[in-house]
Formats: sequence, C-alpha cells, structure tokens
Amino acid sequence: AGQPTPTSAVPSPLFLCKFIVSDKRMQCMVLIFLANGAKNGFFVGAFMDRVVSRLLGTTALGMCGGLYGLCSVLAMRFWARVCGRPSWGRRWAYVFAVPLQAGFFIAFLVWSFYNPRLSDAAHPSTDEKAPPIREDATMFDWAFVLGGVCLLGIVNPVCDAMSRATAQVIFRNDKRELACAVSGLQMAFSLGNALQSALSLSLRGKMHIQYTVLCTAFTMAGLTLLHLHRHITRIDPTAELPDASTA
Repeated sequence: AGQPTPTSAVPSPLFLCKFIVSDKRMQCMVLIFLANGAKNGFFVGAFMDRVVSRLLGTTALGMCGGLYGLCSVLAMRFWARVCGRPSWGRRWAYVFAVPLQAGFFIAFLVWSFYNPRLSDAAHPSTDEKAPPIREDATMFDWAFVLGGVCLLGIVNPVCDAMSRATAQVIFRNDKRELACAVSGLQMAFSLGNALQSALSLSLRGKMHIQYTVLCTAFTMAGLTLLHLHRHITRIDPTAELPDASTA
C-alpha cells in the first residue's frame, strides 16, 4: 500500500526516491550502487591524490588509471564464466567480490598507520605539488599500490556491470518497474560519488576515516544483498523469481 505506480516515462528524482523507499528489492540493491559510486569517486579523487601521487609520483596516475581499466575489462570474462555456472551464479560472484572490495580498504587503512608518508602530518599542505617520480618510493610501495589497483579493477565488474544486470533480472517481469529501477540505481550510484567527494573535501584528507566509511558501506551492501537473495527474491536468472516487491 502506498507504493508509487511505475511509469515508462523518465521518472523524477522525487519519484525515484519514493520508489526506492517503498520497494523491498530496491532497498536491498541501492546500497551496492551507493557504495560503488562512492568507491569510484574515491579512486579518481582522494586515492589518486593522497596515495598514488604521494607515494609514487604524478607519473603513476595515468598508469594506475590504465591498469584499473585493463583489469576490469579482462576480469569481465572471468566473472561471466562464474555467473554462467548454474552451481555458482551471481550469488557466489558477490560472495567473493564484496569481501575483497572491503578488504582493499582494510589493507590500506592498516598500511596508512605504518607508512609515515601516508599520514596527513607528513603532507600538511594540500597545495604541495608532487614530483613526477618519487625517488624514495620502494618496491613494496609500487607493488602494494599497483596490486590494490588491480584488485579494484578485478572486482569492479561485479559491483558495477553485474549489479546492473542483476537489477534487470529482478525487475524483468515488468518493463515499467525495470525502467524505474535502472534509473533509481543509477541515481544512487551518482549520489554515492557526490557524497564521497563531499566527504573527502570536508575531511581535508583524513584517509583513515574514508577507508573506514567505504569498508562499512561495502559490508552493509553485502549484507543487504544476502538478505535480498535469501528472503526476498533470487538474484540469479535461473532461480525462481517470486513477486516480492512488497514482501
């Protein structure tokens, strides 16, 4: 009762918010899009500025961006094969990818306490221009940062493209609901990106807080997806899809 009627027209942001709040499936899926949008904003913003350029230099920025994209494209084939197995499906892709995503932030959070060059006290001026190459960067610094970038790229197809495909499976029985779901989840993705950018600016860095917030976001997203799959509707196309919009 009280659930807004979906429409095939481009819905307004207010309508999308009402649809997200009123539909149980949307409530469970919105967090993964918020978290993934925030992760994307973090990667191209705070991570590049306060981790890559500080440790490796500005020359490594393009390298990390290209490596992220390459790993994401190559990993899509792997995840497609995982999802194509009836005994695995999208559910197991999430089981692996979401904890790995959260683990990335935990690893860099722990490392930030042991690496003095990542502390805000070591770089008090945000206007300080980083050199093209950091002469004091160690092999471990390069391996840790590039390994983390590869990890983000590998799990990105699950949190991004596969989540969009999951929404299409869940809402496939009603084209009007599907249009609203896709629009609403894209709005959540953009909102997560904007909120992360605002958080980074308001904190003036403070990477440990950003790591904690993002790790918590992905943990909560994983739990809500588990609830969606076990108690509301299956996320795999081969599974039975009950009408659980108001369950």
